[in-house]
Amino acid sequence: MTASNDIDTVKEAVKRVLEDSYRARCNDNYLILRVLEEMGFASYDLAKEEFELKLDKNDIEKMPAFESIRRTRQKLQEQGEYQASDLVQENQSVEREKIRKRMAQC
Repeated sequence: MTASNDIDTVKEAVKRVLEDSYRARCNDNYLILRVLEEMGFASYDLAKEEFELKLDKNDIEKMPAFESIRRTRQKLQEQGEYQASDLVQENQSVEREKIRKRMAQC
């Protein structure tokens, strides 16, 4: 895949990673690295179990924002797709309730 931060391209890359990796559904840092790999900005060395980012000065502008990757995952999971573990879902629910309570106090 060519490097691009087009929103549809990011969404498709996130979907592919979430379909392939349960771990990525529960860990945003891992998801981000896998999406960067999917989009050609990183590589994974299986022998060393290490990710390597491959960036030149122009790649920074082409690379998707990490927050865009996270939000895409969140929206897909809110639609019932690619669900995380029950524990992760419970923690997310608790955090959403805390935010609602704080917003109600404003």
